[in-house]
Amino acid sequence: MKTLSFKFIVICWLILSTYGCRKILFPSEKLTIQPTPYTGNQLRIDGYYFTETVSGSNYAPSYQIYFLYRNGVIFGGDNALLSELSTREAEFMNGVYYADSKDVRYCWGRFIIVDNSIVYEKWYPGADSWVYKSQGEILNDSTFHISSSRHGEDEFSPKNELYHFKKLSPKPDSTNEFTN
Repeated sequence: MKTLSFKFIVICWLILSTYGCRKILFPSEKLTIQPTPYTGNQLRIDGYYFTETVSGSNYAPSYQIYFLYRNGVIFGGDNALLSELSTREAEFMNGVYYADSKDVRYCWGRFIIVDNSIVYEKWYPGADSWVYKSQGEILNDSTFHISSSRHGEDEFSPKNELYHFKKLSPKPDSTNEFTN
């Protein structure tokens, strides 16, 4: 019985030690897009962009939401059910969403716009050591289409996400520790 207890303690200690050292054992990938101010006018930045997705076990329609900022930061990626959208917008404006997300790596990333193309990188939700890159075409100043994405050095895979603009003020702050 003592041997079983001792083994259990050792296994628990190893698991906890490994979890505590996960940043050393599994360091986060770095963003490859360098911090670049966005000085263009290809896309509006006085609100947010959303694409319709399906989430949850009942496949309810929801919106994936991103904010773009003049400092080249992209923020968000959270899904909001259509029925929760007005509540979420209030949280964006009153600072609650930012307060809950400012220390969450996968909420942050960087973007660049060259001519009529957009590319952004963010950490992957739930495994914030992985970086994924998405790219697409700007259709007009309030719409862009993400056509492909990849993780790390993998090949780009097709994607079909059409983002639309919605004006919102004030936006959440873009200050964070991850994209500087």
